[in-house]
Amino acid sequence: MSAALRTSCRLNVAARNGNFDSVVHLVQQHSADIDANDGEALSLASGSGHTDVVGFLLNEGAKPSRRALELALEGGHTSTVRVLERRIEKRRIEELRAKKLRAKKLRAKKLRAKKLRADKRRAEKNKKPKMVYKQESLGDIDMRPTAQTGAFLGPKFLDKSSLGGCVFV
Repeated sequence: MSAALRTSCRLNVAARNGNFDSVVHLVQQHSADIDANDGEALSLASGSGHTDVVGFLLNEGAKPSRRALELALEGGHTSTVRVLERRIEKRRIEELRAKKLRAKKLRAKKLRAKKLRADKRRAEKNKKPKMVYKQESLGDIDMRPTAQTGAFLGPKFLDKSSLGGCVFV
């Protein structure tokens, strides 16, 4: 028999007999697993009506179970039933709060992602187009000075189709 199993068995016997000092010693000094065998120590203490042991095990992190509550009810141990019911209700409330908190965080995350996408779209929409000139064909270049001004005419832009490479990106 392994040491962990022996410790677990000792814890179960101490819990059933209501030996509070032994339960405390086994849990704190020997790190006994209080939830071993589906919380058998808690169920045994509940069925025997040892409210102090039940309270200690719950405070140490034992998970309150329906079986423990049923055994306390069958034994007529009202104070143990009250302790278990309060802990079950407290645990249910904590689970609901955690669930609401997770949902709230998820909504906030989705909202941030949605806002980020909207900002990105808005930035793309407001982005000014860059003018890039690309010379494909400018047509004939007349490098002779004009009679009136003596300046060069430069490229002949006779109509829009001869603009050739003025592209907006």
